[in-house]
Amino acid sequence: MNLRVPQELKDMIEAAARDSGRSMNAEIIQRLEKSFDRERLTGDAKQIQEGLDAVVAVMLENKHLFAHIGTDKFPSETPENDEPPDHKKKHRA
Repeated sequence: MNLRVPQELKDMIEAAARDSGRSMNAEIIQRLEKSFDRERLTGDAKQIQEGLDAVVAVMLENKHLFAHIGTDKFPSETPENDEPPDHKKKHRA
């Protein structure tokens, strides 16, 4: 594989290879592999963030089920806590 690169980039690769004790070829391969790893990790991070966003959305939609946190009551101990807030309003009216 022949590859043309600007002189400045070639100088940077030579310096990095010299500093790491690798050949220029090994330095280029290592840096390319890292760039693909970073790309894959970025994609994984996006998927994790999307999953967390979905979990948070479900928790917010059902926050009435978490109202007992920090208290000594659990939703199953008080039936009105098991119902969404809108449902409670209908029973009181």
